[in-house]
Formats: sequence, C-alpha cells, structure tokens
Amino acid sequence: MKYYNIQNALFIVGILSFVFISLILLKAPDPLPTSTSNNEFSALRAFQHVKKIAQKPHSIGTEEHEWVKNYIINELKNLGLRVAVQSTTSVYYKRGLSAGYIHNIIGIQKGTEGNKCVLIVGHYDSQPHTLGAADDGSAVASMLESARALKQIGSFKNNIVFLFTDGEEAGLFGARAFINENPLKDSIGILLNIEARGSKGPSITYEVSPHNGWIMREYAKSIPYPIAHSIAYEIYNLLPNGSDFTPFKDAGVSGFNIGYVDDFVNYHSMMDNPENLSLKSLQHQGSYIMGIAKHFGNLNLSNTKSEDVIYFNWIGHSLIIYPIGYNLFFVIIISILLICLVSIGIRKDRISIAKILLSALSFIVTFSIVIIFTWLFLTIIKNLYPHYSNFYASNFYNVSYYLIAFSCLAIAIFAAVYILLFRKLNEENLLVGSLVVNYLLMFALIRFVPTGAYLAIVPMILNLSGLLICYIFNYSLQSKKWAFLLTHFVTLIPVITLIVPLTKMIYITFGLDTIYGGVALLSILMGYLVIPIKLSSEIKRWILPVFVTLFLIGNFILGHLNSGYSKRQPLQSNVSYFLNSDKNEAYWFSLEPFVDEWKSQFFFKPEFKILPDIFPLSNSKYLQGEAKIYSQPLPELSVAYDSIKDGNRKINLVISSARKAQICQINISKAVKLSMLSINGKTVTAKKFYADTTANSYSFYYFGLSEKVLELTLNCNPSNKIEINIIESKLGLPLFEGYKPMSDLIIPDKGFISNVTLVKRAWRI
Repeated sequence: MKYYNIQNALFIVGILSFVFISLILLKAPDPLPTSTSNNEFSALRAFQHVKKIAQKPHSIGTEEHEWVKNYIINELKNLGLRVAVQSTTSVYYKRGLSAGYIHNIIGIQKGTEGNKCVLIVGHYDSQPHTLGAADDGSAVASMLESARALKQIGSFKNNIVFLFTDGEEAGLFGARAFINENPLKDSIGILLNIEARGSKGPSITYEVSPHNGWIMREYAKSIPYPIAHSIAYEIYNLLPNGSDFTPFKDAGVSGFNIGYVDDFVNYHSMMDNPENLSLKSLQHQGSYIMGIAKHFGNLNLSNTKSEDVIYFNWIGHSLIIYPIGYNLFFVIIISILLICLVSIGIRKDRISIAKILLSALSFIVTFSIVIIFTWLFLTIIKNLYPHYSNFYASNFYNVSYYLIAFSCLAIAIFAAVYILLFRKLNEENLLVGSLVVNYLLMFALIRFVPTGAYLAIVPMILNLSGLLICYIFNYSLQSKKWAFLLTHFVTLIPVITLIVPLTKMIYITFGLDTIYGGVALLSILMGYLVIPIKLSSEIKRWILPVFVTLFLIGNFILGHLNSGYSKRQPLQSNVSYFLNSDKNEAYWFSLEPFVDEWKSQFFFKPEFKILPDIFPLSNSKYLQGEAKIYSQPLPELSVAYDSIKDGNRKINLVISSARKAQICQINISKAVKLSMLSINGKTVTAKKFYADTTANSYSFYYFGLSEKVLELTLNCNPSNKIEINIIESKLGLPLFEGYKPMSDLIIPDKGFISNVTLVKRAWRI
C-alpha cells in the first residue's frame, strides 16, 4: 500500500507540475535593452516614447492630444519616412449616429516594388481620464521603435505603412475615415492592429480576418513568440468592445488584431501609466510588428485569402494549425474510438451502459452545482463590496484572489462529488461518462463555434486513445497500474497544457462579472481528471477537497484584506455637472450608484432618477443631487443660410463652443421630418437614422468641437419650426467654494460621461 501511495503521489505531482509549467510558459519575452543592435526592437528604447506620450490624458479635442499628434509627426520625419496627415470628419452609424473631426498620421517606408503594403495600425488618442500608457501609448511607442529598426534593415519589396489613427476611443473614427476615404486603402496587403486592454501580460492574437488559412500559416513562420487561439475570436465577439481592426475586417482586409489583457483593472484608468506598463508586454508587441513587417514585407500580397484554419497554442508558444474542414474527419475518428472503447470495455466488464449514463448525468449535475455556487458566491462578493461595480466587469485590484478562489471552488466540488461516487461508480465509468458529455459538446461547438471545436476534439482523441490502449492491454489501477498511469499521464499532459492557459486567458479577459466562462472550461477539464482525483483519495480520502477548500477560503480572506481602496489601488469615481440654461437649473449626477467619501459631498440625499435631458433614449435611473448654477459661456449657433425651394427647407447651421468644449450632443425634433442631414459636408446615408421610431428626436454626438466648428446642413419639412438643443461636454467640474478635490484615494472614472461639465441650450429656428 505504501508503494502504491508513492506511485499515486508521483502521478499527482507530475500533473501539477505541468499545470504550473503551462502557466509559466504563457508569457511575453524579456525586454531588450537600449544597447541591443540598432536593427532590433528594444522595449527600453520604445519606453522612452511611452514616457513622453503618456504624461497627461490626451483624448480627442484636448490640447495634449494636439501635442501627441505633433510629437508623432516629428518622430516620423526624423526617421526619414514619408509623412502625411489625413484630417477629416468621420461619420458613423451603429445603434446611433456619431461623428468626429480627426487627424490620422501616416508614415511610409517605401518598398522596392510598392504595389502593396503591410499596414501597422495603432491609435494615439486616449480615453478622457487615463494617461494611456498601455492603451494605446504602447502601440504608438512600439510602432515608432519598429519604424526606426526597420529603417536600419533597409527596404522591403512592399511598402511598410504605419497608421496612427485618431478617435478610436470615441468611435473608431480614424480607422473608418482611412478605409472610406484614403487612397492607400486599395494597396493594403496585410494588416496588423495593436491594442491593449490592460497593462501587462503576453500579446494575444485575439482576432484574425476570415479566410485566414494562408495568412495564419505565414504568421506562424514570422512571429517568434506567437500566442493565438482561434476560439479567441468567438470570445472577443461576446465582448462589447470594438477596435480599429473592425472597419478593415468589414472591408475585406486580411490581417491580425493583437493585444495584452492582464491587469484589466488599469484599463481606461489613470493607473494606465508608464510605471504600471510591463516592458515584457512592450517587447512582445514589438516582436509582432518586426516579424510581420519583415516576413510579409517581402511576400506577394496580391492573394491573401484561403480556407479558414483552426489554430491554437500547445505548450508555450508552439502553434498547431489545421484546416477547419478536418473537423468532420476528426468527428468520424472520435466516433469510431468511442464505439470501440465502449464495446471493448463492456465486453471486458470494466464499464456498463447504465453506469456510463449515470456518470454522464453526474457530470452534468456536478457542473450545474459548480455554476450555481459560483453565482451565489459572486452575488455575495458584489453585495459585500459595492465599490467593485465602479470598475469594468467588477475587476478590482484584488481580482486574482477571486479567480483562484473560484477555480478552487470548481475543483473542490468535483473532487468531493467524485469521491462520493467512487463507491457506486468506478473511476472508469466516471471518466467515460464525462467523455460522452464532451462528445455531445463537440457537436455543439462544431455547430455554433466551429473554430473552437478543437477544445473538445483534441482532448477526446487523446483520452479515448489512451483508455482504449489500457483496455486492449488490460492496464488498470488494479492490474499493471504503472502502465495504466503512464498511459493516462501521457494523454493528459497535452490536455492540461491546452486547457489550463486558455482558462487563465478567459478569466483575465472576462473579469469577475463574467467569471462563468473560465469556471465552465475548468469544470470540463475536471471531467478528464477523474484518475488523479481517484489517486488522491487512495492516499487519504478527503485530502484533495479539504486542501483545496482551505486554499479557497484563504484566497477569499486575501481578497477581503485587499478590498479597500488606497493610494496604491485608488477607487474610480464618477460625478458630472449638468446645467440647463433654458430652465436655469442645474444638478450633479453619477452613472455609478456607489457613494464614496469624495462623492458624498455632491449627494447629501442620494436620489435615483431618469435623466431624459441627458439620455433621452434611456429609462435607467441615475444618482442625482441638487447643484448651484455655475455661470459660464453657452453653446453658440448661427444660421449661415436658410431657404425654401420646391416645398423643401434647406438650412445651414454653424455650431461652436465659446468654452472650448470637446464634445457636443445634438438633438433635433422629429417634427421637421429630416430628409437629409450633412455633418461638415458628410451626408448621413444610414436609413435607420431617419426612420428610427424609438426616439422623439434625431440625435448624434460630435467629437472635436473645440478644434473645428460643427456645420450642419438640413433638408426638412418647412411647415414646422426646427427645434434643436445642444449639450456641450467639457472635461472638468465647476470649482464651487467649499467642495473638496479628489484625495489620493480617488481617481476619475472611465468614459466620456465622467467628471465633465455639461451645458444645454435650445433654439427654435
């Protein structure tokens, strides 16, 4: 018995070792110093750009935004690249109309042939309340450093074009303007877009264009540290985010979208500063740019489309690629293996149909229990710590403790249930039962998420093959145990190295609010780990669930101990001021319900009310409090011309901001029945904008008002007066006497409706 316990312990230690190895290998490369060769990318050199770009927030329409724009232009000129600036108004409709006045910066390293280009894209604007060191200062810095290094290498066959887009945070305005108006769009052969959704971690290729077979095979040859999972695109589609990659992908451009996502808590926060930016992440971004530019820069890019492929990492940066059409072949193989396994197992009296079905049901019930307890604990956490809701996906600074705790919860529940079931159902029935469930899951993945089918296909082939070998040669825990364990160990390692890193990626990407995806994937992995659970119970029956439960409790305690906000982990807080100049009334409002000590001075008696003056399409209630009237310049509107011809009124309006507000919202009463609206000469063509019956007004946002006045041309019914109101938005709050500024514990919340002063004014024309 003692010898068997040593065998069991060695097996479990081996499994745990590969769990840790798979997590350790999921990393970015070490940064190269400034002393590295001039034709190589150095994160330390790139970081000098980050420190200059990320000194202040630089959202569209601010003075700092203008400074960053000029900095990039000067750096590109100093490198000897051809530089152009695309200044235009970009208009876009998606669940609402918005427009922005933007400046795209384009740097071109001419190729020897020059017919096609490799386009490297990153945006240089930030959100209003972040320094933007990672998002997307790291992209700008890595592009500038790569441009310098590539210039040292020499010319390539294709042009290398660096596109620094503007207005990404406000609505992907720069990317849309480039794809809609810039003649260079026709020469794009391959695209690499660079993003960040945190401040550290490896850069993941989380989105690839359709018909990606050829580009992914070439990608594998070009990137020294690739991290890519084809299911990542399916996951990304579930997120509310968009990126500059989207307009290019919609236009049929082939390419890749990369970004790092760890330390998600710093996303769009003032904590996205140079001090928190990982130099390893910066180096990883540079390796992508250099690899793509050098490899695709010398390829024929006239035909980049071919059949889609499935791709995924397996043990570190090794990349597996196969055509999506192979899914059917693998299904046939798996079906044959499963039939053979069940047939031989029944014949050898090791499993039975009834016990397999009961085991499959047990797996489903256990999975459901895990999800229910996850929901229960998550609800408790969010009620105990309401300030977590101020952060994206409730991702507070201590989120890693909760991710570990919820992982322990899934492991503890599965271990406890299986230990109880071992008396009625042996380990092989339980394992085959989970394989049957995953067999059905495989068909669901192929039907709804075909690029993610490998998550079921790879583990199924390995586990079925391993168990079938054990049945054929009569290996079991009771007979030839060493051979049984060795076979099982060999087939489990690839499963662990596939699923564990992906589970971590899903946890980090979705955050605490939507932790269910990571918990579900970990639960699926537990179905493959029946044998390790059995071995642990042979050493001491309840050692695994007890140990894991203690670890779970410890991490919940650590989460609590780190749940407070401080100078090191400040709280994001949201307060804005609204003045209705026509009604001569004002109030404070907040998009976040949690009232902290700084926020409490604005809301003595917190009330939650609908705010139709600000959000005419929303029935949501927001925190509101009384405020004094703050005298300031009002929005200005003038009529350039107004004429009626053939029963149609055509009027041109000029809107400006005396206080240099960055954004304005325009609301025009639908009584005028607009037939055409033009914004700075760009006609709104979206039929939904004119036909929308859900609102009483034609509404849209305009970004960049402080730099360029807004010119509107309206064609409408002449029978009714034009009722139009403007809500200007300028960063900062009124400085009333007696109000305290934010302490070191508080920072402004993310978003464009946070810590701003809104002024509304109406006209009838």
